[in-house]
Amino acid sequence: MLNFTKILLSMFLLSATSLFAEEGDIQKATKASAIFTVFGSPRMSQGHPCILMDKEDIARYRERLARDRNLKSEFARLKQWGDQRIQQPLGVPKHEIDSKGQWIYPEYKAGYQDADGKYQWEWKFNGRLQRLANDVSDLGILCLLTGSEAYADYGKKLLLALVDAYGHKQGNPPIDSQWKNHFEPFGFDGGDTALFLAKTCNGYDQIYNLASFTPGEHKQIENDLIRPLAYHLKSQKYMFTSLQPWGMMCLYGVFTAGMTLEDDTLTHAALYGLNGTQEKPTGGIFGYWFVQSAANQDDHWYQSDTMSQLFSLSIMASVAEISWHHGIDLYSYRNAMMKKFFDYPLAFSSVESATSESLETEYNKFIKFKGVTAYDYAYRRYRDPLYLSVIKRMDKTLSMGGNCEIPCLFQDTDSTVTQIGIDIPQ
Repeated sequence: MLNFTKILLSMFLLSATSLFAEEGDIQKATKASAIFTVFGSPRMSQGHPCILMDKEDIARYRERLARDRNLKSEFARLKQWGDQRIQQPLGVPKHEIDSKGQWIYPEYKAGYQDADGKYQWEWKFNGRLQRLANDVSDLGILCLLTGSEAYADYGKKLLLALVDAYGHKQGNPPIDSQWKNHFEPFGFDGGDTALFLAKTCNGYDQIYNLASFTPGEHKQIENDLIRPLAYHLKSQKYMFTSLQPWGMMCLYGVFTAGMTLEDDTLTHAALYGLNGTQEKPTGGIFGYWFVQSAANQDDHWYQSDTMSQLFSLSIMASVAEISWHHGIDLYSYRNAMMKKFFDYPLAFSSVESATSESLETEYNKFIKFKGVTAYDYAYRRYRDPLYLSVIKRMDKTLSMGGNCEIPCLFQDTDSTVTQIGIDIPQ
């Protein structure tokens, strides 16, 4: 298996060089990059966890629990939920094989084609799977913060039950050839798969070191759930050249699965596009997300609404954090291109005619959008005071949201503290 760190580091250096050549002015590019200082240095996380959080992150959360009122309150909420959840039935959809040999979930209705040939979905099945994926992630956080394996053990049981429900290579394939697994006929498309993968991979990463995990159980979860879902998702080619939110979400799902499993095929596809290389990417994170011509062509950052922009920002912040834990600084990449993306949705803050009252109204509307927690990470890396107006107002949570919103950092935001660099997580 290839060494992901070496792949990513060499790709980063090559891409930085190509950026300056593309701009045609190395001095100008170097001077411009200095405007946006990125605080902290990417690190090589050892073992698991290494996705959205690593051991260093967890140690910081634990230390802050003793003195951060907001974090204490959120931890108490999550722990109360977790203590109740591990006493409840797993709640994974039951499956059986019907008289036609089809793998079904009798408590849920499959989709059907209406008179116009359009599929109609009930969505309850999808909603149940997404909630279970959130549970795995939340239980993983609780395990890491408390040290109690009770949460991780229940999370493992959930994952193994999901393996059984997915039924990889079991039963007859769906009658409609467009469906490639047992989940899809019940309303589970590419975007749904990506959401599910991001959350289950994060949770699996957090409970990976559970003492009771056997090699066989690891193999089941990886080879009979995460990997087949990720490879099927990878076959949906549109994601590799898309800056639209759901295209980016699908690529995030493939990338997260690849990094969790240390699967170089998945990771390469997410980074460089299908059949792409670090020298000649055809799409993906480095071949499309951070290419200015793609941004111009897609018009996503300039023309889309705030909800779509924040959805995409949350995805980018998540990818950047996973990369950070594997030695790569996407926050600095291509002249801190990510910072421009964070600044676009906040254009209202620089309108000359704005008053304190109108700004307060705009910020209060802004913080209600899903994905706003990404500004916690933007502030940690760029320390732009503009972002403080967001993170001081937003609700703070340790959980991944329904759309995989990235958890909050609970960092100090007092101006005196941040100026001298105290207690800003690296």
